[in-house]
Amino acid sequence: QTGARPSVVLLQCVTWSFHTEDPADGRLLHAAPPIDLKPHHSTGLSLAELDKHLLAPARLKLTTMLTAVSEVEFAVLRDGLGVSDSVLSKHLATLADAGYVRSRKGTYEGRRTTWVALSPKGRKVLHNHVAVLREIIDGVD
Repeated sequence: QTGARPSVVLLQCVTWSFHTEDPADGRLLHAAPPIDLKPHHSTGLSLAELDKHLLAPARLKLTTMLTAVSEVEFAVLRDGLGVSDSVLSKHLATLADAGYVRSRKGTYEGRRTTWVALSPKGRKVLHNHVAVLREIIDGVD
């Protein structure tokens, strides 16, 4: 079909089947359940739907932090991520270029600061990215 999204099939591996016998009397010393290779059918999400801008853990955490607020001061983001100003600036520039965040200059407690917010596009992309991640790990015990 044209335009149809490919289905993803993940295999769940529980463990290999093995046992150990006592060489002296043949008693079973250890046994494990056989491998279970049941196909785990996805809901149609594809690994290709992981967003390249959110693959960096710091950017994923940054956008996730932004979902909890309407906007946040640059220093709060920096401290929450535990990164330097320059590292945060680079991550924000990447996300801003993709249209995922917006920033504005303002004054807070008498000093100039930058305020950052997640854009509607960024919120949607993050939601889709997290849905794919959840599907990937769905079969993990």
